[in-house]
Amino acid sequence: MKDYPELDPINDLPEFVPEEKTPKKAEKSSKKKPKKHFFVLKVFVGLLIFTAIFGSLFSYKVLSVSKDVFVGFEGKKASVFDQLKRLILPDNKELKGQAEGRTNILLIGMGGEGHSGAMLTDTIMVASIKYDKETDQKKIALISIPRDLYVPAEDNRNHKINSLFSIGERKGENQGAITLSKSVSQVTGLPIHYFVRVDFEGFRKVVDSLGGIDVEVERSFIDEQYPTYDFGYQTVSFDKGIQTMDGEKSLQFSRSRHGIVTDEDGGFEGSDFARAARQQRVLEAVKKKAFSVETAVNPKTINELVNVLGDHVRTSIEPWEVMIMLDIARNMESGSTINKVIDNGKSGLLYSSSRGGAYVLLPRVDDFSQIQDMSENVFEVGESEEDVSIFILNGSETDGLANEAASTLKTQEYKINGFGNALTKDYENTVIYTSGDKGKRIVDALQKKFQAKLDTSGQDFSKISRNTVPEDTNIVIVLGDSAQGKLQSLEIEEK
Repeated sequence: MKDYPELDPINDLPEFVPEEKTPKKAEKSSKKKPKKHFFVLKVFVGLLIFTAIFGSLFSYKVLSVSKDVFVGFEGKKASVFDQLKRLILPDNKELKGQAEGRTNILLIGMGGEGHSGAMLTDTIMVASIKYDKETDQKKIALISIPRDLYVPAEDNRNHKINSLFSIGERKGENQGAITLSKSVSQVTGLPIHYFVRVDFEGFRKVVDSLGGIDVEVERSFIDEQYPTYDFGYQTVSFDKGIQTMDGEKSLQFSRSRHGIVTDEDGGFEGSDFARAARQQRVLEAVKKKAFSVETAVNPKTINELVNVLGDHVRTSIEPWEVMIMLDIARNMESGSTINKVIDNGKSGLLYSSSRGGAYVLLPRVDDFSQIQDMSENVFEVGESEEDVSIFILNGSETDGLANEAASTLKTQEYKINGFGNALTKDYENTVIYTSGDKGKRIVDALQKKFQAKLDTSGQDFSKISRNTVPEDTNIVIVLGDSAQGKLQSLEIEEK
């Protein structure tokens, strides 16, 4: 057995270094890291707390303002607590009308305090949102109703539609919007789910808060009869092209109704209808600027907009519903809105007349059925403006039928790129040929108008026509003997 040297139990023991303390440099390093991480964590938590406090204060301000802005269709005001509860935990995540496929909002613009005819509506417009459940896509259409349209009212008398708000307000606060909504629904055949009312001052301040808007002026014009704030007149003018406008200039552009076009190409700007079209372009410009990054990251702008809403806007849209609508509008492509003005032009649905010495507009037929049909199908008609080209062929023995149909459909804003004769003249019924899925809604509308058969087999258009069919044609209509009777009912709009 091997001998080992004796060890002093105290002094000769080998040094033992615990693993957790080896090496000492690691000890310093391990202490620094938690301190650094803890500092970052404190900053992060601090930012969260600041954001939460700022967000809560801002949200409370928004909700406090919305207590005045939101009035409901029955004039009932919701408490801040109720609106906050609905904003966080809404009972229904859908807007009114969404389940049926369409939501309609009445937009009301009026002079307000300090303006002549303060309670007369200067702008009456329906903003309609259509939902496609299959694709989850949304479309928006704006339908402008002229203020001189002569309509029946609840007092069993007829009035200009722009006076109904004032008549309704005599019955009680916020009754004006209810009265006007009922009339607009009667005219268009559309249920009105919500309303938004803004006065001139509010509109001007919204545009100024946004830092101005860029609006396309289609033609240069001058208006020497634009009203001043002291009930006189002034001259305003606008140059063709993209113009940056402040609140006052955009209000003048939206309200001018005595414009004289100064372009060589001509045109017309001196009517309520031209004004309605300009108002729709201004709304598009406001939407574009409101959803820009420049606006989204500017708390001062947002704060100013909230203040303007509280002072000048009233609506039946609740805050949680506003959030859904903002999301829809934000995701809409610029320029995708379908715009329609109900007018008395050659292809319009109205005609000018007088009642009691006053200028009024009346429907070309004895009721509002044509306006209702247009309002119901505005998205289908609107799609015809998206390069869906239609060529019409006469497949009957009746001369001039294709020309007649082309003229009629043009007045209804369909894009007709030509007409001619079918290869044969033995079509009893009208047949619609398509070259793909483009224009499906238009095909459906045309099929209904002509009670036509549909051929989606991809027929070569050149083999059914005596004439050259343009390459950009998407739809070919071959008119049969039955088309003549259908055209007679469609031609009412050409009176």
